[in-house]
Amino acid sequence: LLAGAPVLIHILNGSQYRPAVPLLMIMSPIPAIVAAGTVYATYYMLGLGYKKQWSNLIIQAGAVNFLVLIPLIFVMKPEFAMSITAVATELYVLLGAWRFYWKTHRGGALAPSPQSS
Repeated sequence: LLAGAPVLIHILNGSQYRPAVPLLMIMSPIPAIVAAGTVYATYYMLGLGYKKQWSNLIIQAGAVNFLVLIPLIFVMKPEFAMSITAVATELYVLLGAWRFYWKTHRGGALAPSPQSS
């Protein structure tokens, strides 16, 4: 997506959508971030019964979304602010879920899930 954004936008939408090219380039890491985040957040956290912790992470991500977006709107065009915010929010979810995995899965042993407590 990063390298192919100009061609992709031109083929799919036409030259009138050329202003969308930098936005697509900014958001190009999102598929990889979401794929990795799905492994840790959905498959690990939800799959092993950590629903409360997962919900807290998602609520925090919503707050991070606004905390990043609001200041950026004042220093750049809103469409760029939103693109950067989307990447930052998805990265926050990935890092938060990975950190939770790392804390509960040290040394290769699974921490007991909340259901077994």
